[in-house]
This record gives sequence, C-alpha cells and structure tokens, in this order.
Amino acid sequence: MKNRKRQLENLAFYDKAAIEDRVARMAEKGWLVEQPGPYFWKYRRIGPKKLAVNVVYFPKASDFDPSPTEGQIQLEELCKRDGWILAARWGQMQIFYNEQEDPVPIETDPVIQVETVRAAMKKGMLPGQLLLAGLSVMQLMVLGGQLWESPVRFLSRPATAYMIPVWFLVLCAVLCELLGYLAWTRRAEKEAENGRFYGLRGNRRLSLALALLALFLSGLILCQMSGGPWGLGWLAVVLGGILAMTGSVIYIRERMKKRGASRKKNLFFTIGLTVIMSSCFVAALTVMISSVGITKRSRPVGTYDKGGWEMDVYDDPIPLEMKDLRDAGCDQWSTMADRAETIFLAHTEYSQKPLTEDRSVPDLRYEVTEVKAGFLYGFLKKRLLWERQDVVTDQMVVMADHYEPVDPAPWKALDAYRVYWSSGYLNEYLVFYENRILEIRFGWEPSKWQMAAAAEKLAGKVEEGKK
Repeated sequence: MKNRKRQLENLAFYDKAAIEDRVARMAEKGWLVEQPGPYFWKYRRIGPKKLAVNVVYFPKASDFDPSPTEGQIQLEELCKRDGWILAARWGQMQIFYNEQEDPVPIETDPVIQVETVRAAMKKGMLPGQLLLAGLSVMQLMVLGGQLWESPVRFLSRPATAYMIPVWFLVLCAVLCELLGYLAWTRRAEKEAENGRFYGLRGNRRLSLALALLALFLSGLILCQMSGGPWGLGWLAVVLGGILAMTGSVIYIRERMKKRGASRKKNLFFTIGLTVIMSSCFVAALTVMISSVGITKRSRPVGTYDKGGWEMDVYDDPIPLEMKDLRDAGCDQWSTMADRAETIFLAHTEYSQKPLTEDRSVPDLRYEVTEVKAGFLYGFLKKRLLWERQDVVTDQMVVMADHYEPVDPAPWKALDAYRVYWSSGYLNEYLVFYENRILEIRFGWEPSKWQMAAAAEKLAGKVEEGKK
C-alpha cells in the first residue's frame, strides 16, 4: 500500500476557500497534503479524519529561502497554541490543520486576509504570469510582422503558420488566470468591507484546457513537419526535455536550500541555470531536427565546380523544364523542388540550373502557390504586388522597381504582371489564377508561345472561358 501519492489539483494560488475545502475533503479520505504545487500536489496517507483547515499567506516568504523565516516560525508557534499544525508550505502559502471540532480561527479580519493574498500574489505568481503574457504578446507581434512582410512563406510553413494560434492560446490561458484573479480581487474587497471573506475558484479549468489545446496543436505541427506520426515522438522529446529541465531546476533549488544558500544566491543561481539549460536544449533540438530532416526540404545528391565555387546538385522532379520551352543548350542540369504546405496554402520553389560554366546557357526559376483557404487570396495578391516597391525620395522616384499589369491572355490567367526595374522590363512575371499564383523568372525574353507552354504545365486546371 502506497503511503504517498501525487494528484492533479487545478486550484488557483489565491483561492483560499477552495484550497481549504479540498485539503479537508482529502483528509476525510485519509490523505493529508504534504507538498502543494502549480498543478500536482503530493499527499501522505493518514487515518481518515475530519479536519479544520486554514490557509494563511505570508508575503515576505519565498520559495528560495533556505529555511522558514523568523516571521513564519513565530506564526507557526502562535498557531500551535490553538491547536493549528502546519501541514505544508508553498512559497508564501502556509496550510494549517486542526483536529478540534470548533477551533479558534487563525485570521478573523477579512480585509487583512484579502490584503495578504494580494501581497503574496504580487510577489509570487503574478510576475511569472505577466512575464509569460508579455512573451506571448511579443511573439505574436513578431509573427504578425513576418506574416505581413512575407505572407506566402509564412503561411506555407507549419513552423510559422501554426505558431500564431499556439501563442494566442497561451496568451488566452494566462489572461484567463489574470482576469480571474482581478475579478476575485474586486469582489473580495467589496465582501471584506461587509465583514466576509469571499472565496471563488479561479478560471483554472478554462486556462488548463487552453494550455492543453496549445500543446495538442504543437503536436500537430511536429506531425506535419515530420510528414507523419513521427511528430508525436518529437513532441515526446520536447515534453520530456521540458520536464527534465524543470525537475532539474527544482532539485537544485531544493539542494541549495538544504545547504543553507541565501535567498539571493539561490535565486541568481537558479535563474542562471534555467537560462543556460534552456539555451542548450533549444540548440540541441535544432541540431537534432536538422540532422534527421524533420522538414521536407530538397536535399542535394552531389556537387559540381562552377568557376572555382563548389555548387550543390539536385535531382528533384519538376513540372516545367527547359526542354518544354526551348533548346536547352546543355545536357546536364540540377533540378530542385522545395515544397512547404499547411492547411492554408502550399508553396513550392522550383529551379533548373545548367551544370556548365557557359554563362550563355540560361537557368529557369519559378514558384507555385496553391491557395487552399480562399479568404486569403485577396490578401496574398495585395501583399505580393506590394513586395516590389519604387525607391522614392522627396516625392521623386529615384529607382523604379514595381509590377506593371500585362496581357493575361497568353497565360490563360485572371491577371498578369511584369516587373519594371530601373528603366525597363525584367523577364519576371507574377500571374494569378483562380486558386493558384505563379511567380516565374526566365533567363531570356519569353514569347507568347512559351508563356502558354509554361501556363499549361503550371496553371493547374483552367476552365474554358476563364482569363
């Protein structure tokens, strides 16, 4: 028979009444709390008893104190006089129990109780929650900037496209707890003025559900990046690494407390260790991902020398080759296809380069974007056209670099644009179809026949009568 067990307890740190009720109920079942925590609590077996429970907050305490402070010891001694026994500590929280039927309460002034809870939260839980909320906002701003600057690349890559909802869920989970605490504070202050202490369970269930949903979505990202269920293995590696780091940090913190290290020394060392371990973990994970090829990027099959430079050779199948458009002028080619795909769109970069030092032999490059989410089409079109910008100074165009509309008929497209650079056109085209966008660069001036040949290979299914 086990004498100790760990159990998930979804209790808010400030929810004094709910914690007291839970500890009392567990005691009736024969379990007394030994070590509380953010989610998992440790209990030890006792004889089933009906206990009175009282939670007291001591704001000056800290998880990094090598031993209970003088104030905590004095509080414990005073409580013993009335039969209150310390069961466990959790940072600024002390949990006492009493076997008497109607014991004298430790705290009687609800105004002071509310103030001590607020002071404990400000010192203990709130800084970490506000830091996580700030980090989430910062990540969303960075990701939003990347989406605005390069929407096609952003939305086609799982590592970026799905991270916005992940960080949004994390932010919502934190905000649920913060808003729950603020709502409790306002209600508790009003109730305290009327001589009552207000206890209400916080929004932990909703915040936990949001956090688990963010974790689940992270697993889906890894599954898609790895091309199958192997992503669950990567998720297990990430979770295992996080749990190992967390356990290591807690273990070292507790060891330093037992050795009598001061609060400041323990805090400084623990934070430094957390930063170092996190950096090493991220670096190791990056190396592992790169080494096993978790993404579907094209990989070279060899190398060749071009003017003293060692160049990679690729042998990927591509839909449009030089031989489909003109006399190739070369027998050996490097063909590359890099594809990235999400539920929003698929983006593939193709290139065909000659394996020769003859610079007169042109290469061929094009990108095909398949828009799966139709509501994104207009946004993508505007941003792609925006990517080429004239350089303007003092209301004068210093360097022209923009798209100009051209006849879409040869392309059998809805719209077509060509890059105008400096003082003339480049052989770079941006072509829009019903659910597909083509960006293509020729190494020569293409004819209408060549445009039609490229469209036949790259445009997908084009309905008759559509331009």
